[in-house]
Amino acid sequence: MKLYNYSAEKVLIGKYRRGALLANSIEPEATPPNEDFAPASSIKFRPIMLFLLVLTTACNSVQTGQQPSSASVPSPNSATVYFYRLQNASGAAVGIDIKDNGIDLGTLQDGTYFVYHAPPGQHALTATTDTASTQNVKLQAGATYYMKASVVSSQHLFHPSLSVVFDLQGQTAIQNLKRLDYHE
Repeated sequence: MKLYNYSAEKVLIGKYRRGALLANSIEPEATPPNEDFAPASSIKFRPIMLFLLVLTTACNSVQTGQQPSSASVPSPNSATVYFYRLQNASGAAVGIDIKDNGIDLGTLQDGTYFVYHAPPGQHALTATTDTASTQNVKLQAGATYYMKASVVSSQHLFHPSLSVVFDLQGQTAIQNLKRLDYHE
């Protein structure tokens, strides 16, 4: 039999041989467990906790929101346009290609935005997925615009749309989105 001493509580574990308990084979007391000893169940969770810590740290290093940079400051000679797409939006797996007068500006994925500095004047801003949607806008020098891109699924096609939103709505929306660095 083995006799273990756990915090003054004795547990008797018997060994059986041919169905008979060997009463005279008592071994010396085992040393009490170390106070710093962690149970086996918590050891299993240590790799998971380490993984979660690393993942959380990595996610916090992603650039989100409107970051102060000289490229984001409105220029008196150009208009600043923020194109954005909300997180968990409809058609999240589909990227929206953005063009200005037929020139590629970038692609908005779910939960992203980018800044575009455009010359003042008339612009045909186009959002393209399976189909295309164009928004004709007149941009003024020194002004800031927020363009919300979205997708609607219909008959196995993804139809994009672009809409101009109020400054406060756009500023609030991009705060938790990932910034893409196109044209800066």
